[in-house]
Amino acid sequence: MASASTNTTGAVLVVGGGVAGIQCALDLAEGGYKVHLVEKAPALGGHMAQLDKTFPTNDCSMCIISPKLVEVGRHLNVELITNAELLQLDGDPGHFKAKILHHARYVDEDVCTSCGECVPACPVHVLDTYNEGQSERKAIYKLYPQAIPNTYVVDKKGYAPCKAHCPVETSAQGYIALIAEGRFADAYRVAAEPNPFPSVCGRICAHPCESACTRGDVDEPLAIASLKRFICDVAEPSELPERLPVTYEEKVAIIGAGPAGLSCARDLAQYGYATTVFEALPVAGGMLRVGIPDYRLPHDVLQREIDRIVALGVDLRLTQRAGVDFTVDSLLADGYKAVFLATGLQTSAPSPVKGDDLEGCLTAVEFLRRLNLGDPMPVGDRVVVVGGGDVAFDAARSALRLTSTNGKAPSVTIVYRRSRDEMPASVEEIEEGLAERLQIEYLVAPAEILGKDGKVTGVKLQRMRLGQPDERGRRRPEPIPNAFVEVPCDTVIFAIGQAIVDDFVKGLPGVRIEDGTVAIDSDTLATHQPGVFAGGDVAPTGPLTAIEAIAAGRKAAANIHNYLRGEKLVELWTNPLPEARPDEAVLALTRLTKKQPRTRMPELDGEERRRNWLEVRQGFTEEQAIAEAKRCLNCAVCSECMECVRACGPGALRHDERDREMEREVGAVVMATGYDAYNPGTKGEHGYGRHPNVLSALEYERMLSASGPTVGEIKRPSDGAHPQRIAFIQCVGSRDQEHEYCSSVCCMYATKQAMLTQDHLPNAECEVLLMDVRAMGKNFDAFYQRALDRGVRYIRSRPSAV
Repeated sequence: MASASTNTTGAVLVVGGGVAGIQCALDLAEGGYKVHLVEKAPALGGHMAQLDKTFPTNDCSMCIISPKLVEVGRHLNVELITNAELLQLDGDPGHFKAKILHHARYVDEDVCTSCGECVPACPVHVLDTYNEGQSERKAIYKLYPQAIPNTYVVDKKGYAPCKAHCPVETSAQGYIALIAEGRFADAYRVAAEPNPFPSVCGRICAHPCESACTRGDVDEPLAIASLKRFICDVAEPSELPERLPVTYEEKVAIIGAGPAGLSCARDLAQYGYATTVFEALPVAGGMLRVGIPDYRLPHDVLQREIDRIVALGVDLRLTQRAGVDFTVDSLLADGYKAVFLATGLQTSAPSPVKGDDLEGCLTAVEFLRRLNLGDPMPVGDRVVVVGGGDVAFDAARSALRLTSTNGKAPSVTIVYRRSRDEMPASVEEIEEGLAERLQIEYLVAPAEILGKDGKVTGVKLQRMRLGQPDERGRRRPEPIPNAFVEVPCDTVIFAIGQAIVDDFVKGLPGVRIEDGTVAIDSDTLATHQPGVFAGGDVAPTGPLTAIEAIAAGRKAAANIHNYLRGEKLVELWTNPLPEARPDEAVLALTRLTKKQPRTRMPELDGEERRRNWLEVRQGFTEEQAIAEAKRCLNCAVCSECMECVRACGPGALRHDERDREMEREVGAVVMATGYDAYNPGTKGEHGYGRHPNVLSALEYERMLSASGPTVGEIKRPSDGAHPQRIAFIQCVGSRDQEHEYCSSVCCMYATKQAMLTQDHLPNAECEVLLMDVRAMGKNFDAFYQRALDRGVRYIRSRPSAV
């Protein structure tokens, strides 16, 4: 180490905000030194703030420490840096440079008045570590009432997996927590803010949030989509929103009134733009309206959410076809400063199968469109559907209903070239189809459509086997030579892909088309033509799920706004916080003690529903929804529901705050970091963690405290009764082969707790099981003798089992 210069830095870094660090900081500050007091907790006090009484005087611990808390908090020579940790220390004595990581508090200390209005607003309940997990607190909290700094802090571990995997980053944990509290209107607001189609997505979303749900590691994922549907069913406002003012002079045109186009329109209206949506069909909604059957997504449910978007001031123009009634260039010439292409893929991809021109060969896209527009195409009573996605099942289940409602006894078969494991359709679609007696043939592909007199009579199927995985990880189907089977049928519906409409391409003379889609910058959705953007199925990212199309529309709106304001185009939703999940120990404990199956949504009977068009899934009851919501593990702790923001009058919340590094130059460093309590669960013979009435000393201390989880009443955790005999086991984790040293305070600590127990429960018997008494401090012997005089028994022993 280099020798120190005489010109030392006149500041001191004190690491640790317990009573030792506080006293050290005060002494240094009174001596004229600038002190930077760093504490990893959100408030000072350390373990002393958790104690009920001190020994040997049995004085109130908080009465001793609170004047020091106030003094250090007000001292002009002390900088408090809480919720922080020392990362690195460089330099020499007299000249150190300390690098400190200051964790985000998410509450502005200069603005927060500590009124506490945020706490009842927060719906997230977690175990209170200050009370050693024996009570609950909220995600926004103050460590204890006398805490310094006297401000609240948000416990935010990151993004919950459900939010991190949602294309629009919906705070699913937020609305689930609110459902658990019965606050359905607040839950609806959380679900609808990032997603203009919450009720639609509650019914037909591919729900990547559920695939990521940590609860699936315990038993089954939460029914997140079903919970979203529930709050929309019970809490969607009956009145339409007010028209929003137009604050910018630039007009924006959107081509396509599907989920991408309408989501873009909503966000642009909220930004303050006059927006016109052009739609070729006589109805809005895109594939949500003409591609999904009524029994899965009732038309009135979709229309209500479209009406809410239009009510904001969006100009919706139906039966306006690009390439026929207008072009992109004509829109720009008419004064629109930006155009968003969101038409989707409105026609089917061509079939490569011989005989697909026979009467009775249909495409799923056209079949479903005409069905949803009230002009169903005729089908026979023996239908084969080619494909394995949701569209194939929609077509098959619709064909089943068409023929059943016509009084026929239909046979509908789906043929798929891979196995069920590779089938892209959702599990719900497959199971619901099977309940309706759909037949599914796996590992077959159509080789030829058979016909007679120009009409379909059957389909020749090539049997397949699975080979090596393709680029998406699914095993490639390979034909088995000379293995064919013929299936008689009178209708074949192809559900094997979608394509862009030729008329639409004619309306894009300045836009580049590549591989059948509009070429874009995937980060910003900008095309090669200035001011023209594209997203959804019509872009190279498609075909997309509904929630992915909604995300594309919202992304386009943000970049159109930036483009019109002359700002840089940016990629949205880049997950600025890490993905959070509970510790494996918490998951293991939940598996042991709190396994609970997923709540199943009631459905119409399979035989009944195949003969009507009623919605199959009937929705949760209030009791079912609350029970399902309470299965949430609160992965991120803070759910980002933003209810605290709504409740905070001074506006102190800063949810966009992030951890930051800071540096301080000091001449000396004092380490006063205190201790971590030994985990008694490592001593299995004592039963800690297995027997509820086995507590750690600090847990029992909090129970003794009037500010603790039981308000000072001593209760057995198992049944809430008062204990009659209490054993205090000493030397747990010390004076053994692992740790040879004596902790030095445990004997007096147990002695104090034994006498306090007698104060609370005069008839309780207290026995201290120890190797020998260590009373190495002023008046400690007298303290020990006082306990003996009061009847506390000391038994020299080493318990082998509890």
